[in-house]
Amino acid sequence: MEDFFSNIVESQLKEELIALRREFHKFPELGWQEFYTTGKIMEYLEAIGIPFLYGKDIINRGFCWGRNETAIKQAEQVAVQRGMDVERIKKMEHVTGLEAIIEGKKEGPVVVLRFDMDGLPEEESSREERIPNKENFCSNNKGCMHACGHDGHMAIGLVLSKILWQNREKLCGTIRIVFQPAEEGVRAGKAFATGGVLKGADYFLSGHLGMGNQTGELVLGTYGFLATTKLDAEFIGVSAHAGASPERGKNALLAACSAVLALETLCQDSRGVSRINVGTMEAGSGRNVIADHALIRLETRGETTEIEEELHAKAVACVKGAAAMYGCRCQLKTQGGAPEAKSDKALIQRAKYALMKEQLVGKEQALIHTLYEEKPFQGSEDASYFMKEIQKNGGQALYLGIGSNITAPHHNIAFDFDENSLFTGVKVYFTIVKELMKAEE
Repeated sequence: MEDFFSNIVESQLKEELIALRREFHKFPELGWQEFYTTGKIMEYLEAIGIPFLYGKDIINRGFCWGRNETAIKQAEQVAVQRGMDVERIKKMEHVTGLEAIIEGKKEGPVVVLRFDMDGLPEEESSREERIPNKENFCSNNKGCMHACGHDGHMAIGLVLSKILWQNREKLCGTIRIVFQPAEEGVRAGKAFATGGVLKGADYFLSGHLGMGNQTGELVLGTYGFLATTKLDAEFIGVSAHAGASPERGKNALLAACSAVLALETLCQDSRGVSRINVGTMEAGSGRNVIADHALIRLETRGETTEIEEELHAKAVACVKGAAAMYGCRCQLKTQGGAPEAKSDKALIQRAKYALMKEQLVGKEQALIHTLYEEKPFQGSEDASYFMKEIQKNGGQALYLGIGSNITAPHHNIAFDFDENSLFTGVKVYFTIVKELMKAEE
């Protein structure tokens, strides 16, 4: 199987990886709106002959958090306008994402890989010196860009799928490659992790480009994922004339402001890291009107699920109390979430063995010159749902940190990454999967 990485083919794979990444970068889509992206992935897999499942066949619709149905319909229309077949869009049944399935020739373990798909609501920088501008692959979708590397993740996933498919007769077991929507805001991980893609699975792999790791560095097992809940709190009051009859109003804006100030005092816990943040607040209709409506969007995070759940409960009580103080009603809606998670030490060691055996690690190696067995992630990622679910059922999970030099912080409008790391990602995943599936030489 290693002949797929000969010098000639290696250059072709690198070209294909970069081309795919740039194609995805040109048209980013927000979470749950990735219809054009999903369609392009389907076309790639169909051209090779790889079977796949999608839509209701692979998700638990009870956990499709943070969906905007109006925006979803618009995204479907835009995908068709860009040339995507309307029947293909219809078959998705308003749900993005898919699962490619590669069956080996012999029985063996079930390995699940996951790659995220969505962009961010950012207007990409137009600075001429940036490579996306120089090479003409900047976002063509106004107000949206790939500012976290998910375009690269998809490119890695597709090229990896092709290599594994071409080697399927040498594989022992089954590999499922999941392209997941709506990672930003941790809105889709639970829907997929509890929707069937992990049924009977023995191993789960995922990872991220960059995240503080430089080109040539590789983290085999990340830990420290923060458990989190994303919450919308809507305050409903009574409007009134601010001058003539203010006493007849119930001020939702004041209730929301009180809640915001009180929430910021809750983040104290000696047991570990905790975080709380109110990201946005919308309220009122005019300067002379007592506001009858307000909305705040907040999140809680914790080093452990226990810390986060307790912080979340305090936040809910705080919001409800603030509403009651001003005679308002409060409606709460969960818009996303993720548990804590850590990679399995046994799988870390097995992955390290495979990489060392293939001589991918060493000071003289261009691919990986620095290998970390473990390193903290210090953020939230809904791949943690996959990790917890498979571990609960006796399987093992690994979350990789694939080093890549970046031009600006993740989620910044000037973000870009070193495209050389795409090939590293493919080879690392391939080497680990080959070891897990006991591929024949």
